[in-house]
Amino acid sequence: MEDFIGREGYSREGIERDHLSVESKKARIKEQGTEPTKRAQILEALLAEQIELSDWFGPSALTILPSEYDDLYNGVDTAIEFEDKDGFQYLAAGVDITSSAQAVQEKIAKIKKRIAEGKLTRIKYFESERNKDRKPGPLEQVPLLIIGTEGRTIRELSELWLTIHRTKLAKKDGGTVLSEESQANQRQITKEAQKKIAEHRIQIMLLEQIEKQLTVFMEYAKKIKKNEIAKKYEDLLELIREILKEKEITDEDQEKNEEDAVNAAIEETLMQFDSLPID
Repeated sequence: MEDFIGREGYSREGIERDHLSVESKKARIKEQGTEPTKRAQILEALLAEQIELSDWFGPSALTILPSEYDDLYNGVDTAIEFEDKDGFQYLAAGVDITSSAQAVQEKIAKIKKRIAEGKLTRIKYFESERNKDRKPGPLEQVPLLIIGTEGRTIRELSELWLTIHRTKLAKKDGGTVLSEESQANQRQITKEAQKKIAEHRIQIMLLEQIEKQLTVFMEYAKKIKKNEIAKKYEDLLELIREILKEKEITDEDQEKNEEDAVNAAIEETLMQFDSLPID
């Protein structure tokens, strides 16, 4: 947030007020015992890394970790920037990442309310990595999407990540020097883990979660005559469907995705979307 001091629309006093708001909200969250779980934090970090490193959301996707203010007050754990396949259209979305099936309905109900009010998410502290013509400043009317997975999958991904980074971590900690044969064996294990995480089934599950939400949100926005909002969802939907065309999954992995508790909660909530309250 300090990087924005002196930029148009951002005063030192305003940023200090936002810092105080962040500390106040963090204290309330701690008091209420609703702090993010370790597994949720791990999932956020893994997704931010692999979306870019392994092209989980296609080769054009870039991730931006938001300020604490936008995380706590606007519900954005990660912002994702896309370009269409011809590089002409710039699109951005906010992502709320969850490892809790119980939290899904409330989160999607809030999105429905925002659509009904014609006011999508705002990212107050935003600087694009891709759109250099855009000055740093608030990004308005940002589509917010919910993605997530259960603890079992997070553990699986964490183990792969640790396998990939084990050698680096051992060196950092002054671990034992390995023989050439052991080093070669470790490189092979690392290579296999990198391939597994790059091709992991979760990327298709998350893209399908996004596709289903965009479809439901777009249809709802059209139904209530929020045409500009509907167009945002429609443009993103077209892009996500193009990305999914390039992905492949085995029947076994698809079955694992369908059994995922968070994935199932998202799908069930979307099926009940019309009856979700917006009070």
